[in-house]
Amino acid sequence: MDDKSTQYTANIHAVYPDFAIRKAEYREGGQYNDLLIVNGEWLFRFPRYEESRETLERSTAILRAIQGRVPLPVPNPVYTNLDTREIGKAFAGYRLIPGEMVDIYGLETRYDAATCRRLADQLADFL
Repeated sequence: MDDKSTQYTANIHAVYPDFAIRKAEYREGGQYNDLLIVNGEWLFRFPRYEESRETLERSTAILRAIQGRVPLPVPNPVYTNLDTREIGKAFAGYRLIPGEMVDIYGLETRYDAATCRRLADQLADFL
């Protein structure tokens, strides 16, 4: 494990000591979060900044509120540590949803215009 995986794994264990971590894979999650894939089935998001910690707190509340209310699978934040303001220790973890991540900026290169319109309509209906 690299340094970030070790640090983040320790932070998860500090809050959830009974959560068994057999494998942890660190990934930079983009502009706001680091990601830790745990046991190939859990995704933990670790905010990099105070603003992204606040965003994660809001998005976690939204995800919990829409559980069972939309026709799509929704991540269910089972493991959270959002009471802390300390960057690197705050996190939210949920089971990965099967499938592939959608790159909205790459849809037009993968699909024809009619399919892109249908996907956009579905996304608009969902929102």
